[in-house]
Amino acid sequence: MKKYIFKKTVAPLLLFLKQGMTAEKVALTLALGLTIGIMPMVGITTLLLAILALTFRLNMVAIQAVHYAVSFIQIVLFVPFLKLGQYLFNAPELPFSLNNIIQLLKTQFVDTFLSMWQINLMGIFVWLLFAIPLGLAVYHLSLPFFARYKQKMDLGVKMG
Repeated sequence: MKKYIFKKTVAPLLLFLKQGMTAEKVALTLALGLTIGIMPMVGITTLLLAILALTFRLNMVAIQAVHYAVSFIQIVLFVPFLKLGQYLFNAPELPFSLNNIIQLLKTQFVDTFLSMWQINLMGIFVWLLFAIPLGLAVYHLSLPFFARYKQKMDLGVKMG
């Protein structure tokens, strides 16, 4: 699992450092791609990340690559976010499993979406509680790593 995440997220980001992205932009790309990528709102995360990439002048391919790499986490956390939201707001229990929700979205997307919008908002609230500290932590923990790599890379180019 650790190798998969490195191969799908960190390794491609290191290539963007070689292409001239700053360590700060790479760390922000990782933080936003990961935190927005796990939001329990299937289908809107790609558009939201595209808007953020344009707003902050981040590399579109890099941010979408991170999003793609963490999409399995989004699916795994979808129902737990909803259930925790229901618990926090004392809402009725969700009568579906993840497999039921996926099947309903495939066959009756609009009806399922309309019937679940309120539950989904509760899940998004819970996600926000996790996303803000997670995003800050990922940014601040990854920035020194990317800065060191960029510095080593720049020294290697100047020396070689």
